[in-house]
Amino acid sequence: MGLSNLALAEILSNPRDLQVKGFRDRENGGYALVVARGPQHYGKVMLTTSETYGSNEELARVASCVFGMIFQSAGDVKSLAHALIEGEVGELLTPQCVEQIVEHVRVHGSVATHMLWPPGTPLPG
Repeated sequence: MGLSNLALAEILSNPRDLQVKGFRDRENGGYALVVARGPQHYGKVMLTTSETYGSNEELARVASCVFGMIFQSAGDVKSLAHALIEGEVGELLTPQCVEQIVEHVRVHGSVATHMLWPPGTPLPG
């Protein structure tokens, strides 16, 4: 997976500002998985898959694998985030957050985490 350390830290340290969705490929009709920042960052794309998938179930499976690789690549998530982002990191994406993201992708084909966990609500985990 070609994800820079900065993009990795940005995904992990912004659990309330992510969009995870399928993006339709006009040529084959399948969907690529896209992980982007939310509306506060104008949908800045952080990651896309090169392969496309035919169902929400497949997208959810791939989303689970992608987030698993993100956690594996991060090693010590908190020190990585501190090293790459100035200031204090308030919240970090958790495996429990990812479970909810994956379930929403499975059911709806997409999720906007700012709607899933509005400010003031606790994050899972």
